[in-house]
Amino acid sequence: MSVPILEPSGGDTSHAFKDNPLIGIVNFDYDSVTVAQFERHKAVAEGAAVLLGSYLKAPMFHAAGLLLAMLAIAGGPCMAIERPTYSVETSDPPYEIRDYAPTLVAVVHVDGDRSDAVSAGFRILAGYIFGDNRARGKIAMTAPVTQTRGRSIAMTAPVAQQSDASGWEVRFTMPAAYTIETLPTPNDGRVHIVQLPRQRMAVIKFSGFWSDSNLQSHAAQLLAWVKAQNLAATSTPTYAYYDPPWTPWFMRTIEVLVDIAPARP
Repeated sequence: MSVPILEPSGGDTSHAFKDNPLIGIVNFDYDSVTVAQFERHKAVAEGAAVLLGSYLKAPMFHAAGLLLAMLAIAGGPCMAIERPTYSVETSDPPYEIRDYAPTLVAVVHVDGDRSDAVSAGFRILAGYIFGDNRARGKIAMTAPVTQTRGRSIAMTAPVAQQSDASGWEVRFTMPAAYTIETLPTPNDGRVHIVQLPRQRMAVIKFSGFWSDSNLQSHAAQLLAWVKAQNLAATSTPTYAYYDPPWTPWFMRTIEVLVDIAPARP
């Protein structure tokens, strides 16, 4: 598959990333570029991701491809990716019970089917961490990108604190170095910063395709395991995606998580 060079209107193509735009992205020095140069690299990253997703007929690839391309923009292929902090209380592979530390997340609520919603939500949140905020500051990308049906957490005003079954919540975990006071304020009113409390969650880890059938099948297995442990799920399933689209399906890390209540007597 040949990926064309994408240029903003009126752009100079005389030095545009050779034959593969991702080469230019990997060597991108964020700290030394102008806003125009950043937007140009971002356009190429997004274009390559969309083309790959269209070629593979899977909209989820749009978001995952953009994730890896934007990670390269932020710090290159060797940067460390921060993940949420947790301790494992029970391990019964492929299941775990984890205690998560309090966590800051950036959240957007998106309507539509699952694959389209995670792609749209990713783009909005990526805009926030890559400078669409009042401080025009970048925020390090973390993993995974998570997605939950409906509204599972209370948003900041003026969004009503209510639960519904429509749409999807897409979340980025904020780096642990930030507090709710020090995070840049989003320019996009759809992005909300929320402090999650300490959580106990049951998790199933697996690989395969990012298909509804694969996710739903493993969610059902997780809920059955939770019930067998004499526990109760107290939330709808959350889907967690860790890998770029070119990762072989059998090497991917995917998780389904649910909040759980203490063991019943």
